Amino acid sequence: MTSWLLIFAPCNGLRGMYCWFRDQDERRVVERLVAFKPHPVQASFLLGGMSEAAETAVCMLVDDGAVKVSSTGELRPTHRGRK
Repeated sequence: MTSWLLIFAPCNGLRGMYCWFRDQDERRVVERLVAFKPHPVQASFLLGGMSEAAETAVCMLVDDGAVKVSSTGELRPTHRGRK
């Protein structure tokens, strides 16, 4: 058991240090984006592309009450939304 712990701890320590150094640039980019507080649609585009941005925009419209979802999944505009 002791020999297993003596091997396990340094290996995971080295792996953690490797991941910390490897992801340092990505963490800086995320910190800058969070500091600017991007719009949710822009953030989802940066993280997942056009389809994620479109899905986020539709969800925001549904949350705002500008679009209503029918029982069959169709999206219909409401009178509360902008033209």
